[in-house]
Amino acid sequence: MKKYLGFIFGLIVTGLFFSACNNDAIDDLQGVYGDMLICHSNEATVQPTTKLGKGIKSLNVDIKDAQGNDVTVNFGSSEWILPSATYEVSNKVANKTCVVKVNGEAMQSGGLDVTIYGGVYYFSGLFTNQAGKRVKLDYHGNLTFEVGVDDPEASGYMMTIDEQPVYDWTTGQATMIPGVTKYSVSVTSPEGATTLYLDLINAPGKTATGIVGTYTVQGNAHDAWLCDNGWVVPDYNMAGGSYYVDASGVKQYITSGQIEVSTAMSSEGVALFNLVAKNLGTITADGKTTSTTGSFSVKFASLMQATGTELRDQTIKSTVLGRTMKYSVYLPKGYDKSKEYPVLYMLHGANGSNNDWLNGGKINANASTAASDGTAPEMIVICPDCGGDNFYCDNYKGNDIKYMTYFFTEFLPTVENLYAVKKDRASRAIGGLSMGGFGSLYYGLLHPEMFSYVYACSPATYIDGAPNLYELLSKADVSKLPGITIEIGTEDFLFQSAGSFKQALDANKVPNEYITRAGTHDWPFWAACTPKIMKKLGEVWQ
Repeated sequence: MKKYLGFIFGLIVTGLFFSACNNDAIDDLQGVYGDMLICHSNEATVQPTTKLGKGIKSLNVDIKDAQGNDVTVNFGSSEWILPSATYEVSNKVANKTCVVKVNGEAMQSGGLDVTIYGGVYYFSGLFTNQAGKRVKLDYHGNLTFEVGVDDPEASGYMMTIDEQPVYDWTTGQATMIPGVTKYSVSVTSPEGATTLYLDLINAPGKTATGIVGTYTVQGNAHDAWLCDNGWVVPDYNMAGGSYYVDASGVKQYITSGQIEVSTAMSSEGVALFNLVAKNLGTITADGKTTSTTGSFSVKFASLMQATGTELRDQTIKSTVLGRTMKYSVYLPKGYDKSKEYPVLYMLHGANGSNNDWLNGGKINANASTAASDGTAPEMIVICPDCGGDNFYCDNYKGNDIKYMTYFFTEFLPTVENLYAVKKDRASRAIGGLSMGGFGSLYYGLLHPEMFSYVYACSPATYIDGAPNLYELLSKADVSKLPGITIEIGTEDFLFQSAGSFKQALDANKVPNEYITRAGTHDWPFWAACTPKIMKKLGEVWQ
């Protein structure tokens, strides 16, 4: 009985529907859909797939219906086999878009739903051409796509290469060996941590791709195609040379074995680097753990190219200090004096120099890369020499040296008139390491009207005979302070004091970023800070 009642109810509803759809309404529907081209098909041909670069492919399908209409669809996908998704009509193939032509005419807007059920593809699309005419596409059938090999894509690992002379230390003095060069290769992870360091020996004048090949690890290496070994002196807490960081975060100094360096070309024609080794002899810094099965594998690392100009050991005659002071400058590629650039001041640590951030911090490579990939704007980086361990202040421990006065009254005005620098607070930042980390915090608190950001790496925060940062902080107008980042290694001897200063920042409600990670008070740690400094300034100076 229920079935009959349902049937009668359906007839009533149908009758009501048709009685409601009078002739005018039907005419209106014909006006909307009468000029629509409807293509139903289960006949399609998969054309060869086109690689577009950066992992994107154009999956190309040609569909024909019984009336002879020809619909070509170029799907943008990161996969070799067309996945289920909604593809927006575009005039250019990109991921999750499609270019559609109907009988040779390009569609201007619309979308196409792709569904896979039971191994069968179902397409349902609605498109509009430039004249406003619409096309409805319905397709179902089997499609077979050819699976190819992706072009290598950058993995996020970054590689730098520094050239240095090769010395023979067996003579009891540093004797330079002619005909060879040491190519010091450093690799950082996508997170910015140094994961691999190798001292490769080869002929002078090699390009980055010219050092490709197999290297044998050897102590006191001074012949081409050798890799200088890693070494440890546990009794003096010393270690150096070639090493890699294993999965548990421990540095493994390489004592023997072979290392393979190769390249792969990306879809843009850029060389990416592979560094691979197996069955290496290794030893940890404490000398307690050795192995003959060490291994590492870095794939598709990008070369950080230093494309800017370095002006090293420039000089200023200081009246305040009564002597000539040095500084170094990084200028971006294509530096134009008619333009103005934001400026970053980078302060070195105790016993350091104005070239430290160019050498150990690889400012040129990092700033050049950040500018080329859009991480940060083109900038000028200026690195002053402190002229001694005076903590960038006046009268440190009663030495009567007025370095802070020199910095703000002579150095900064001079260099900002010599170079095309934006002279406003919003375009000026300062950073430093250790003693320079103290200096950057000190200057940021002392003259907040001068700096938009402070990035302090492994900073000293309480120094006898130097200004008290805690007192400066307590007296500061928090609303006017620059942004502050402190980055320090968990094994750094300054870790506790940096943490105390972080607590003081929080207690005074000063916005700050506090970054801790495994690391000590050394250049491998600080070098990994440099890309983060660039990224932070990209955010601040956007």
